[in-house]
Amino acid sequence: MKHLALSMLLVGAACSEVAAQADRAAVEAVARQALDAISERDSTAFMALMLPGARAYSVRDRDVRFRDVTVDAQGLAQDGPMYLERMWDPQVFVDGDLAIVWTRYDFWLDRTFSHCGTDAFQLFRTREGWKIASIAYNVSRDCPVSPLGIPQF
Repeated sequence: MKHLALSMLLVGAACSEVAAQADRAAVEAVARQALDAISERDSTAFMALMLPGARAYSVRDRDVRFRDVTVDAQGLAQDGPMYLERMWDPQVFVDGDLAIVWTRYDFWLDRTFSHCGTDAFQLFRTREGWKIASIAYNVSRDCPVSPLGIPQF
């Protein structure tokens, strides 16, 4: 009987870890999809990942700016320069229906390095899946070369 209880406990723990890994993978996928939508200038895909009222926050040289993400989506919908935003080494934290993705990124504008920094996505699990409530990022031009290397355009 004691072995059965221990076995059930171990199976339960393994199932919990599998579920936690699935949640972390799903959350990371949403963050990657947001950057892909930016890179593809796809405002519809970008907004599909957002909660109503989602905000974007940026800081450069202690100058903090914020806006509704619909402003970003409107910019993506217009003709303009080519964007490429890439992330690497994301750290993903999930607690129930709340999640955070913390990741390094670089941003390229018309095939030229623009800036880099850290992206922090805050997400909530909804009936429709994980949605982004806010994106916060810092902006720097003094960055080591990404481990992803120079993009091949």
